[in-house]
Amino acid sequence: MFSFFTRALEFIAVILLTWAGIVVSIRLVTSEWNHFLGRGDRIRFEQIRVEFGQRIVLATEFLIAADLIQTILTPTTQELVSLGGIVAIRTILSYFLTREVDRHERIWKR
Repeated sequence: MFSFFTRALEFIAVILLTWAGIVVSIRLVTSEWNHFLGRGDRIRFEQIRVEFGQRIVLATEFLIAADLIQTILTPTTQELVSLGGIVAIRTILSYFLTREVDRHERIWKR
């Protein structure tokens, strides 16, 4: 039963990552195309990076939740150590992505 929730959370994370890639790619291509046709300025790359980073951080949170549920269900020592490593890596990744996003948002608002 809980395995379903784990898979559902992982699936949501994959959808979020895929959607992030699609949306950001469309925004980038549209921005460049409109600039090429003289219809307006380009969207700043920092703005696109911030949007992409925010979406990646959200997807990472879903993956961490899925890992936590899976380990709660089958808590062997090896799985707990693996989970600790995975959560540490993903937390560090989320921290630095969030810092980068915040930095770019501050630059943007100037």
